[in-house]
Amino acid sequence: MTCCKECGSTLENVEVEAYERRQVFDIPPVNLIVTEHKSQIKTCPCCGKLNKAVFPESVIRAYISTGKKNGLPVLEGIRAALIGEKY
Repeated sequence: MTCCKECGSTLENVEVEAYERRQVFDIPPVNLIVTEHKSQIKTCPCCGKLNKAVFPESVIRAYISTGKKNGLPVLEGIRAALIGEKY
């Protein structure tokens, strides 16, 4: 800064009183690995009941931890929090 924004006087020999600070946080790129799991769905030919296979417990836990909360995807909420958005 070389001159006063108000009157235009030189500030070249004026000592710095303080600094205003701002920080920018850069999140490094993430290598995302997606594994798809399929659960069979079959209809019984005798009674018409729709039968669904059960996912392994590890898949159920992973789905719940990244699933929805209050109608919003949890990961979307985390992203919004990181960039200061309201969701």
